[in-house]
Amino acid sequence: MSRKEISNDMRVQKTLERIHNAFRNLVEKEDYSSLTVSALCLEAKIGRKTFYTYYESLDELLKEMIENITKEYIERIREYRKPEDIFEITRQFYLFSLEKGKFYDNLVCSESYQAIGYHLLMRFVQDTWNDSPWFRSLREEEQNILLCFIYNSGAGLYRHWIISGKKIPLEQMIELASNLVGKGIEGIKNSILQKNKR
Repeated sequence: MSRKEISNDMRVQKTLERIHNAFRNLVEKEDYSSLTVSALCLEAKIGRKTFYTYYESLDELLKEMIENITKEYIERIREYRKPEDIFEITRQFYLFSLEKGKFYDNLVCSESYQAIGYHLLMRFVQDTWNDSPWFRSLREEEQNILLCFIYNSGAGLYRHWIISGKKIPLEQMIELASNLVGKGIEGIKNSILQKNKR
């Protein structure tokens, strides 16, 4: 029986909530790579057997948390057109990320997160852009290059801003990131259009 199937049970919901809250609390204090199941169980006040009833590993829990956060962001930007609204999409990314607080910032800046989250988030970025007629008109390799650019530039700029102590004011950082990502996408778009005219 999957977590989704048993999640209607109030006791199960409370246990999963304790696991998620404990995970958030620990990630706010230390790097994900140093977390252990034992520490999480102690924080959540549950036994190891209870944890393993719902998750095979901390990585599985992390993937679920990333999926939930990413789905929430995708829902937030669903109505925006891609690439036309890239400036507002970038702005929403910064505002959304800041709303998630220290937990999100520590995850994004963690090397462990990079390894685990990359492929998952690339899939979500692709899902987000698949509703764009222009994106769908690109060849698969062109789509992959564009997705790689969007993921690496968007997440990379935010990560650098966090690690450097948010020295640039928020609105200025949003404007810088929006211009860099937006103009980069515009450059890719123009390059593909020019190539297709030949």
